[in-house]
Amino acid sequence: MLLSALAGHSAARVIWVDPTHASATDGGIGLKAQPLKTIKRAAAIARAGDVVTVLPGEYREKDIEIVFSGTRAQPIVFQAAFPGTVRVIGGPQVESYTRDESPILFGDRDRQAANHELWSGAEYITVRGMMFENAQGVAIAAGTGWRIEDCRVRWAMYDGIVARGDDITIARTVVEDSGNNGMTGGFGKNISIVDSIVRRSNRIGNAPGDTTGASKFLWTTGLRVAGLVSYDNFGSGWWMDWNNVDYSVTGCTIFGNHAGEAMQKGWLVNQYWAGSGIWTEGNPGPGRIADNLIYSNVGSGIGVLESMDVVVENNDIFDCGRGIELRDVLREDGANDANRIRRVMNVTIRGNRIKAWRDDAAIATSVGEWSRGRDPSGYKVSFNGNVFDPVGDRSLLLWLNHTPLRQSPALNLLGESNKIEKLPTLEPAIKTYSTELRERDDPVDVRFRQVDSKEAEQRSILDALSGRAIGDTIVIPVAGRRAVTVREYGGWTCDVYDLAAATHARLMLPDEASVSLLKSILMPHATLKPVSLNVRLRSIDPYNIEAELLGPVPHSR
Repeated sequence: MLLSALAGHSAARVIWVDPTHASATDGGIGLKAQPLKTIKRAAAIARAGDVVTVLPGEYREKDIEIVFSGTRAQPIVFQAAFPGTVRVIGGPQVESYTRDESPILFGDRDRQAANHELWSGAEYITVRGMMFENAQGVAIAAGTGWRIEDCRVRWAMYDGIVARGDDITIARTVVEDSGNNGMTGGFGKNISIVDSIVRRSNRIGNAPGDTTGASKFLWTTGLRVAGLVSYDNFGSGWWMDWNNVDYSVTGCTIFGNHAGEAMQKGWLVNQYWAGSGIWTEGNPGPGRIADNLIYSNVGSGIGVLESMDVVVENNDIFDCGRGIELRDVLREDGANDANRIRRVMNVTIRGNRIKAWRDDAAIATSVGEWSRGRDPSGYKVSFNGNVFDPVGDRSLLLWLNHTPLRQSPALNLLGESNKIEKLPTLEPAIKTYSTELRERDDPVDVRFRQVDSKEAEQRSILDALSGRAIGDTIVIPVAGRRAVTVREYGGWTCDVYDLAAATHARLMLPDEASVSLLKSILMPHATLKPVSLNVRLRSIDPYNIEAELLGPVPHSR
């Protein structure tokens, strides 16, 4: 049973962990002069408001259970003294994968008796700057009030992060090479995934159309996904699966996701179509999927599956199987079309740019009921201001399993505001492909390294900070940027990031010339070809890096 956060606790404190210190002991209280040896001991004594500061090193620990809860105003904080230098290693290097979430490396242990979908452990916990490797089940189990910031989760045998509860935030965190989902969970309100990276999930090879991909979130209200980079997953790049209400996916870069043959409940299935960019499935809405770059996914760029009240707008979609796909399978026992709450209805598709689709159409319907007539208006599906750039005379529209429609008849059905136009290629296409099951016996990179991302993953902005001081000029590798914003006190600012550790740095742009320069050399999405920038440091706090942009390094791309 979870203990009270305030029992016997008089004041918040800093608890130090450093097993290399000559006076370290788990029998103490974690003073700087006499730190604890293990994170596990710190997790047993930390109370609301305490900050557990962990010194650099390898911590070969497992089953780290947090005994007490924090509060909304006073969370318990676990942080690396310098991000990326604390490695919590749960076991040997993963060679085979489990299909069980236990044991959990860090966080909650059990499910609530009254609601088995929720964790029963500590609430209001912040985890910052730590690495979790080789979890023998789930790496991090996050409950209500958790914040996971600037962390890295690698080689979890099952899920990377399982978030179950309310008010959970995952920010600037990398989850890679997970056996099952990279991130999953739900069953709560106000879950946010911001500026994070998910890559190479589902190494078990679970059926990607059934259970697994980069993510799977269910039964949420207020789910917000922004600035996500998701690639090279065996399955979809992001999946909102079942009963999500008031959700959005915005400003993300989702590419190179793929699928193919897998085992589902003992049967061989080929679910190549599950290697999609974004799925919204069985959701009553409202939902918004906007301003994303989605490319080179084996399946559709965006799939609207039995979901209502969805707006799909201003996305760039290219080199996917299809651009946007709609599915309307009957998913509710005993329901007829009139009383279904999970169906295609009230879908707005506007302002999207779809280029060079691989399969039969840019816009397509797939399997389902489709019992409300042959026209999109029967489903309240509208198309406005979309731009299509096909390869050759490839068809634009496949509606209700009829013959794919070429350009003129397709535009007549879609509406006169949609058009054909030459579009730029924002990133080079990737030769992703569906896989056969026998390839599971090949070296793991054959199946899960379809995206050549090694260069982008090798260099971090943090590396350039080593030994530096405020005022120094340094070179940082940048793989993407957010929108440029105006500062209240003059000038502009823009957050840039790397793909190695999802480290963010805030660039100060003093004049319009520097704004134009940054926009000319870096697009507002992630790229696999990092740009090297010259900057002058203004803050060397590794959790709050600020620098002034001086210019690009010549020949950096």
